[in-house]
Amino acid sequence: MNGCHENMARQAAAFEVYTSLAAAVHHQAAIQQRQIEDLNLGLDIKELAELVCEAITGFHNAENLLVVLRGARNGVWVAFLFVWLYPTEVEVLVRRVRVYPAPAQQGHSGHSLIRLSIRLEEPSANELAGRWVVQNWTATGDSVPWSLVE
Repeated sequence: MNGCHENMARQAAAFEVYTSLAAAVHHQAAIQQRQIEDLNLGLDIKELAELVCEAITGFHNAENLLVVLRGARNGVWVAFLFVWLYPTEVEVLVRRVRVYPAPAQQGHSGHSLIRLSIRLEEPSANELAGRWVVQNWTATGDSVPWSLVE
């Protein structure tokens, strides 16, 4: 079976991570008594590719201490992707309330310095609805914003 069993176990683990994260996000939105409307709406594949590319580029740039993604469209899937790729260096917030890592995991030796913050929230008045904003924060405290705008 040449790794088939290992691949199946890994896929099950991915499914568990996704369902756990989705449940935590929706639970927190329900506690706040405000659903995030675009959370489960699909993101255009070109926009998704640009978002992922920009986030990973910022994440791997040594000058950036923190990369912040703010948005909502297809948010659970976007959050899952980065949690799956960088499980110990990512946090996920729903309107400023952390849902990943879970409170029991915060400060756990398995979690290193957070380098990528995914903030699931509605766009501010000056941002386009449905768009993600990526901010790269440097050691000087400067934010270098980037947004998906056509």
